[in-house]
Amino acid sequence: MRGYLRGDFEQCEKILQNRNQMLTPEKTVGQFLSSHDEDGFLAVRLGGDTGLFKVAATLQITAKGQPVIYYGEEIGLSGKTVRNMDKGEFSENRYDFDWKKTKNNPMLDHYRTLLAVRRQYSELFSKGDRETVFIDEEAGISFFSRTYESEKMVIGVNITPETQVLMLSLGLDKGCKVVDLYNGNKYSADEWGKFPVTIPSKDDGGTVILRIETNKQ
Repeated sequence: MRGYLRGDFEQCEKILQNRNQMLTPEKTVGQFLSSHDEDGFLAVRLGGDTGLFKVAATLQITAKGQPVIYYGEEIGLSGKTVRNMDKGEFSENRYDFDWKKTKNNPMLDHYRTLLAVRRQYSELFSKGDRETVFIDEEAGISFFSRTYESEKMVIGVNITPETQVLMLSLGLDKGCKVVDLYNGNKYSADEWGKFPVTIPSKDDGGTVILRIETNKQ
């Protein structure tokens, strides 16, 4: 996960695609970013970078397997695990849930959006294949697809602090309609099957989830 968030997309996608092939409905795993007995991913691994943590949540929730959310992650809580208790270094990752942070919380909104999409298309995310669509490690953007039977989603992530626009080609017919289930943006393929997709900055979620609505004008 940290490699992906550092921009090592190609290598990490190979690992994730191999993992995707190994998992089945009968042989699956829980996938988590943090737990009660280890350092919080946000606080320690990412140094408190909530933007990158949103991208991490996107990767976690759109991957095959069972997403496990450690309580409080969805509102941005995180901390170190216990160190030397004789020196007063007690666990900071077994906190009380802060209910005040459930109001107007962009992190919680991010989780709610992702989980709503996963719930609606549960078979695709739990059983679907995974392939690389487009990678630009220098630009900090990566697109991969999840496909199950006739349904296909293309997920894009942006690990940079800037909104980016990319002319994306998915081999679509001219006029094919595509909707971003994360942001609500809608696109139409041009005569070359391309369309300009806007990818928000990491701080604004760094995520697009593209679904083909029609393949006709």
